This record gives sequence, structure tokens and C-alpha cells, in this order.
Amino acid sequence: MMTADQKSCEHEFRGQSLCGNIAKFKCELCDTCVEYKLEKDEVKEVQRFMDEGSANIAEMHSTWHDFTKRFMNGRGSFIWRGYELMKRVRKWVEQNTFDAKIIKLDDDMHMGSIMLLIDHRLQWEYWGTTVVMIPQNSAQEPCVMFMYPHSVDALVDVLQAIHDEIEINEQHPTKPDDVWDYLNNEIAPHIAPDDSEEGGNAEKA
Repeated sequence: MMTADQKSCEHEFRGQSLCGNIAKFKCELCDTCVEYKLEKDEVKEVQRFMDEGSANIAEMHSTWHDFTKRFMNGRGSFIWRGYELMKRVRKWVEQNTFDAKIIKLDDDMHMGSIMLLIDHRLQWEYWGTTVVMIPQNSAQEPCVMFMYPHSVDALVDVLQAIHDEIEINEQHPTKPDDVWDYLNNEIAPHIAPDDSEEGGNAEKA
């Protein structure tokens, strides 16, 4: 049952989980949890957002997927190693300068090698960065990398640029709504918990 404080709360619900046509919300002020059964038109909207999200995920990881298709076999091992792999990756990066970057460094044999950074992102969202160490010493996979000061400086510059882009992208004017924007903005403000039910169900107010 709801406490007196929960009953008197001016709830601010936020989406917590989604399973089928049941959306769960939690009040950020009093921790009241409720379940809301989506209506047919709301289920269609949720599905539309989820379909768009799936397409965005594929786009977000497209550069990494292209890399693995070109340079790795189906068992997760590299097709080439050492200088042969470095040479091919450099040419590939020239065609993917937006999402892929190279930093020069040495492996533990002090042979000139590279560290490849591949961003997983959209214009309005940054997911993360895959780091691939490619030693020139073809006997090593993986290998320990040795970074000179200029390599550290270059890495800091790239990571700082990524950090700055995250802040900018969070304010991107064309960022589309996702399923949680829909639940939190269109449904959460209009639902009220039914304090007569122990199950924590909710209806539109």
C-alpha cells in the first residue's frame, strides 16, 4: 500500500522498463512504482520508436562492422598481422576519417606500430570507442604497447576531442525522440497510481 507521503506526492514519473505492452514507471520524488498498460495507439508508437532505434544501432556500429568484415575472419582472428595489417588499415582509415583515427606508437620491441580508435556514434549520440593495438612485430597478437610522450599527447588530444563532441552532441538540434522520450513526455505526466491496488497499477489521470 502507498504511504501517506506517497499519496500526497505530486508525482514525477520516469520510465524504468518496458515489456510488451506494459511500461513501468517510478516517481523521482517518492519512489512510487507503477505499471501502465499501453493502449493500442501507444503500442504502435512504442514499436515505431523501437524500429527506428534498431536502425540507429546498426548505423552506430557500421564502421566497426566494416572493419571486422575486412580484416577479421569469422572466428574473431585477424587475417593479417604486423606490417601487412598496418598497411591495409592505414588505407582503410583514409576512407573513414570521421569514425576512425590512428595514433603512432611502439610495441614492446620498439618497432613502429599503431593504435586504431574506432568511434561508435551517430550525429547526436556517442556510444564508445573500440581500441585496436596493431604491433609491427607480426609474431605478437595481442601485444604490449609502448607510448612515447608524443603518442600520449596525441591520444589525449583525440580523447579530448571525443569528450568535446559528446558535450556538443548532447545539444544537437536534430536529435530525434526515442521510446523513453515518448514514455516520459507523453505518458508519464498524465498517469496516476491507483492507491487501492497493492499491485501498483496506473491509469491516465
